[in-house]
Amino acid sequence: MAASFHKLHRFKGKSVYRDVHKQRRSKTHSGANNQTRQGSVASDLSMDAGDDISETSPEHLVLVHGAGHGAWCWFRLLYLLQNSGHRVSTIDLAGAAGSLVDPNDVRSFDDYIAPLLNLMAALPDGEKVILVGHSAGGLSVTHAMHLFGDRIKQAIFIAAAMLQFGFQTEQDIKDCVPDLSEHGDVYDLTFGLGDDHPPTSVAIRKEFQRIILYQQSPQEDSALASILLRSWPTALTTARFGSADGVESAIDRVRRVYIKTVNDRMVKPEQQEAMIRRRRDHMGMAKEHLVLVHGEGHGAWCWFKLRWLFESSGYRVTCIDLAGGGVDPTDPNTVLSFEQYDKPLLDLISAMPEGEKVILIGHGTGGLSLIHAMHQFVDRIKQAIFVAATMLPFGLQTDEDKKDGLPTLPENEIDLTFGTGADNPPTTAALRPEFQRERLSQQSPEEESVLASMLMRPWPVTAISTASFEGDDERLNRIKRVFIKTERDHMLDPQQQDSMIKKWPPSEVLEIDTDHSPFFSAPEQLFNLIVKSL
Repeated sequence: MAASFHKLHRFKGKSVYRDVHKQRRSKTHSGANNQTRQGSVASDLSMDAGDDISETSPEHLVLVHGAGHGAWCWFRLLYLLQNSGHRVSTIDLAGAAGSLVDPNDVRSFDDYIAPLLNLMAALPDGEKVILVGHSAGGLSVTHAMHLFGDRIKQAIFIAAAMLQFGFQTEQDIKDCVPDLSEHGDVYDLTFGLGDDHPPTSVAIRKEFQRIILYQQSPQEDSALASILLRSWPTALTTARFGSADGVESAIDRVRRVYIKTVNDRMVKPEQQEAMIRRRRDHMGMAKEHLVLVHGEGHGAWCWFKLRWLFESSGYRVTCIDLAGGGVDPTDPNTVLSFEQYDKPLLDLISAMPEGEKVILIGHGTGGLSLIHAMHQFVDRIKQAIFVAATMLPFGLQTDEDKKDGLPTLPENEIDLTFGTGADNPPTTAALRPEFQRERLSQQSPEEESVLASMLMRPWPVTAISTASFEGDDERLNRIKRVFIKTERDHMLDPQQQDSMIKKWPPSEVLEIDTDHSPFFSAPEQLFNLIVKSL
């Protein structure tokens, strides 16, 4: 009968192990003899838990292996991180290749992860680490987060078990535990307490290891793994921690990243997706709600690359169309006040749940929308990020404000529409198609420029010109502001950006060597800058 490791999590006693007894048992009940040989090899490849790589590195990374593996599995990553100046600890959990413990003697999850918990407990006061877990190592990372949340800066899950409270439900088992039944009889079970007791350890048979674990890896790495892989304690099945009552715990204050392995045959992509979906609302980064606000002539569409990057990293993202922008059905020529223009943003913030705070990101004249919202909702905005955006504390109150905060375009480059009659000021302005790439996206891929030329709309110039706000700049200064300066901007000149920065210094100024549209020309760089500022 083909074995599924799912069954090991469902067994509660001798009677329900009858199916397991039909599996091929390992020939020995102890791996002690094999352990000595494997441990000597691993000691040459891994570092002791407390070894310091670089005393000057601000980041201390702790790498936690998965089932059957050991510190040795990180040897390539350890080399790369060391050469980059990081301080790294790689540990062997109880029963792993470099451990002196027989995996059949590990009877509880606490015993299994004692090496990690000991390392965390011994950290100097004030030191924080970054935990990186692989596969079942995610359970160890999560357990440590429950116990030492204030000592963990970040947790990174690589195709790893990401369950808030461990194995509490059948759904937890379905989402996390490998189901390898499609490959046939893949497991060897060891009954270290005798045939009348549950198995004490489990291993993947050698002939299946490359097929399931390393099908895309170099042959020499598969050979190394076949030498060093050990059976893992079934004590992993007892991994339960914290409280499942939904109350926020220390782990919810730790930033989390999930790295999905799309060709994984062990923890299948759909299982990884299930864990990500279940935890997305609770992930440290997902707790940040980013609201992206477009500039003149654009719409929510301009953020499509950045939105993908943020959502793939677990953030919650809202991209809005201001009145007359993007796919909003309003004729921009009928938008005659800034209040009307900005209403979609204000409505969004006013409808937020009590206590929720957002991070606003504005581009171009979208900066005026950010300022407007800051005046009205100072207690609901955690941070405001201006990407080559108009940053004036009271909007366009003077000619000097307009000189600093609005693009200066020659008449031959713009089309004006007089929606209320030729005797009245223009209601909209639009950049002529032949000038759009040079002004907005001269460094961007051609296809993005083509997309923009199809989606750009006239902007309500009258409404934007009335963006003037009353209030207290000290009140606004309660909100962290970041300005991202675009060094090769042909729309909002770098000198204009410098002038606004000088007159109202933000908390932080970051620079990006791009055109006016870094969300097209350098989306990953822009993403990294924004994440850095959060």
